[in-house]
Amino acid sequence: MRKDFIVFIYLALLSPAVCHGSPVGSVEPYFTTGEKSQTDGIEDRDLSGTFKYHKYGINSDYNIKKGLILKAGFENYIKDFIGNEQSDAESTTYKLGTEFDILNTDKKSLAADVDFSMRTKRYGDTPRSEYDQTMLGASLKYKVRDAYSIGLSSGVNNYEYINKSDSDTLKTFLKISPETYLFDKNLELGGFYRIQWLDNADDNKDTLENIWHGNAALNMDISYIYKIKANLEAGKENTQDTEDREDSLRYKYTKWGITTYHKLCDRVKVDFTYGQKRRNYIADNNDYENWYIKNKSNLKVIDAEICDVDIAAEFEHKETDFDKINTKSYIKNEALAGLYFLKRANWSFRPDFTYTVYGYGADSTFTETDYRVRFAVSKYINKDIFLEGYYWYKWKDYKNKPDVEQRTLNLSCNIKF
Repeated sequence: MRKDFIVFIYLALLSPAVCHGSPVGSVEPYFTTGEKSQTDGIEDRDLSGTFKYHKYGINSDYNIKKGLILKAGFENYIKDFIGNEQSDAESTTYKLGTEFDILNTDKKSLAADVDFSMRTKRYGDTPRSEYDQTMLGASLKYKVRDAYSIGLSSGVNNYEYINKSDSDTLKTFLKISPETYLFDKNLELGGFYRIQWLDNADDNKDTLENIWHGNAALNMDISYIYKIKANLEAGKENTQDTEDREDSLRYKYTKWGITTYHKLCDRVKVDFTYGQKRRNYIADNNDYENWYIKNKSNLKVIDAEICDVDIAAEFEHKETDFDKINTKSYIKNEALAGLYFLKRANWSFRPDFTYTVYGYGADSTFTETDYRVRFAVSKYINKDIFLEGYYWYKWKDYKNKPDVEQRTLNLSCNIKF
């Protein structure tokens, strides 16, 4: 029934397009397949599970009239875990939304959007963990151009478990997001405050959670340091909502960072980032804190009217300490080198190589060296059709266990109609 519903929405979006001579909307199908580890992009490096996965979907938007957009989307994500470490998982998501202008003048604007989504989560061997998720949210944003803006949003996020109703949770949130520009936009200040009420099926577990975030950007007319950005955030969250992992753990966290942007000459740009992060789980022993420093550099080799050629380099050093289980602490060093070829309004080609080392104790089975080669391409077929994709191969060299090879292919196409 749900699949029939989303197909109907797409037909409704596409059918009016034949009456228009110029684009009034777009459709973007995408597909990704390959192998990944549960630990990819997550500080908790001991998460069990390497899996093959398939992810495919489609996003679409249609301009009903000026200032009124209808959006729809669908995604299916399948994880097939290798071995018996964890149950296979499948999630299916359906999305529907709209954006519209209430006020839009040269100086001021007031925009609104409403989003609705349904998601099902199913597991191969652990049906007690399966659930249906329904989300509904709405927001308003008032903006005075070149001066300030303020956003207000609210919504509900309902988790309904199939086989254990005592875990059902209804999350209701309210969020306010102010931004302002000072001193001829040389100083930008912003952030948000979000309060969330958790109504559990077990009345004794009802909780209140807060998240606050602040950011600032200082723009300077100095070539060797033309911008400084900083951010600070703290609050409570759940891994179920924030990370691609198969658990549901609540945690408190704080994180902050500062980035400086430098232009050494017309062809060389460099930026440096320093940051820290702290996470304390409510009911788990994997509390950790880390600090990191990152560097990104870009050298423009060719800057012609019809093409660009850039050389990119990145480096990251991160030290993560686990308070209660010290054997999980590690040091990460990562370096990337790549090229970027661009023929304007036609195609691009971006190959790169990444070398990553996770260093643990001498006898740890977690010690790991990764080698990844990635190729990304894009191509304009015409002004209304844009193709994009990438392929990467990764070799994980472990010190005290068998090596692992992984691959991923991603393809997408944006079609204006």
